[in-house]
Amino acid sequence: MKCLGIDVCKASIVTALLESYPSGGLANFWKSSSKNKGFYKTFYSVKKDNCLTSWDFIAFLKAEKPDLAILEPTGNYSKLWRTILTHCDIPYKLVGHVELKRYHHKIAPSGHTKNDSLDSLCMASYPFDPENLTSDSLLNNSKFIREVPEIERLRDLVFQLEFSSGSRVRFGNYLKSRMSREFPERQDSQLKPRYLSLPPLLLFMAGRHDEMNQVGRTRLTKEWNAGISNYLGIELDNSTRFFSNELCQLIDFERSVEAEIEQILDAPAFSPYIKCFEQFGFGLRIQAVLLCYIYPFESFLVEGKPFRSHEYKEVKKREKTIRDGQVVVNFRPGENKRIRRDISRDSFSMMLGGGTVCEFSGDQWVEVSAGPTLPRLALWRWVFSSLETGKLSSTSTCRQLIDYRNNLKNSKLNGKHIQRKLMAATQNALYKHLLDAFKS
Repeated sequence: MKCLGIDVCKASIVTALLESYPSGGLANFWKSSSKNKGFYKTFYSVKKDNCLTSWDFIAFLKAEKPDLAILEPTGNYSKLWRTILTHCDIPYKLVGHVELKRYHHKIAPSGHTKNDSLDSLCMASYPFDPENLTSDSLLNNSKFIREVPEIERLRDLVFQLEFSSGSRVRFGNYLKSRMSREFPERQDSQLKPRYLSLPPLLLFMAGRHDEMNQVGRTRLTKEWNAGISNYLGIELDNSTRFFSNELCQLIDFERSVEAEIEQILDAPAFSPYIKCFEQFGFGLRIQAVLLCYIYPFESFLVEGKPFRSHEYKEVKKREKTIRDGQVVVNFRPGENKRIRRDISRDSFSMMLGGGTVCEFSGDQWVEVSAGPTLPRLALWRWVFSSLETGKLSSTSTCRQLIDYRNNLKNSKLNGKHIQRKLMAATQNALYKHLLDAFKS
C-alpha cells in the first residue's frame, strides 16, 4: 500500500510517500530522508518560478497512484488539495491536530523541532503504525476524524459568523468615533438590530431613506435638522455612509447565515444534542460552535461506554506561580499512586478547548491552554454574559451552575480563576448530559 502524507501550509503542501513502515524506525529514516531532496516534494497553489504547482500535484498523483492520503483538517487551506484528491479518485483521511502532535512527539528524533517535512513523514507512516490498526490489521477509524457534510458546512458557517462579527464590531466602533463630530446627538445609540428590520440610524446614515419606515425617517430627520452638526454645516462624510452601508450588509449577511444554521440544526441526527444544549440555555451561535467540535459524541466512547484507565505512576507535586502573565510550574518529587483517568471526559474537555498542557520554554515549564480556541472563546462569552450575570433559564442544570457560581464568589479566588472553574463545570455538566443521552 502506498500512503501519501500531506502537510498543508498557507499556500503550499509538503508531501512524503511511503509504502511501508521504515524498518529502521522513523527517527533513523528521517535522518537519511532529510538529506534526499527529492523525497519531500513541495507543491504551491500560486505560480512561482521553478516551483511545482497544483497542476504538477495532479500529474504526481496520476503517476504515483497512492492508495491513501493522510492530512490535517486545516480548514479552507486544505479544501483545494482535498478537492484535487477527490478529482483523482484518491481516498483520504483526516488526522486531528492533537493526535498528530502526540504522535509527532512520540516518534520524533530528539533535537529536531517541528517542521513541515517531518509532519508529512509522520502522516505518511500513520496508517502503518500498529497502534493505529485494529486486531485484524485494518485501519482503526477511531484514530481519524469522521467527515460529515452537514458538520463541514456548519463549521464553515460558524467561521463566517465569527469573522463577520469581528468586522461588525470594528466598523461600529469606527462609526461611533465619527458620529461624535457628525451626529453627536446619536453617538450613544445602539447600532445593533433589535427587530427583523435594519437599525433606522444605520439606514439614515447610509442614505437608504427609502428602506426606513415613516416614523423613523421623520424622527431622525428632525433630530438631524435640529442638531449642532447641521447648524455648523457639518455633513455626513462619504466614509461614514460607506461603513454604515457595510454594517447593514453585514447584518443581512449574518441573518442569512443564521437561517441556514437553523435549517442544519433541525436535522433529526442533531436533536439529542439540541436537547442537551437547551438545558443550559445556549443560543443558536454557541450551539453551532459546540456541535462542530463534539459531533459525533460516540467518538469519545468505547462501545457506547466511557473509557477509563487505572495506572500506577509517580504523581509529582506542582507549584504554580504567575510570572509575566504566564503560569510557571515547578515540579517536585512525589509519590507512586494508583490514579484513575476518565479518558473520554478529558478528551471531550480538550475538544472544547478546556485542556492544559505544560510546555518547556528553555529554562522553565509553562502551563498553557490546549485545544481549539473557538469553542473555548464561545464558552467564555456564555459564562461572562449569561452565567455570571444570572441571565439563564430555570432548568435544574442552570440552577446548579448558579449555586456553584455563588460558592465561588464567596471564596478568595480572583475573577479569571472563577471563570475558568465555571467553564470547566459547564463542560463537565454538558458531558454528563450527553453521556446519559448516548450511553448504551
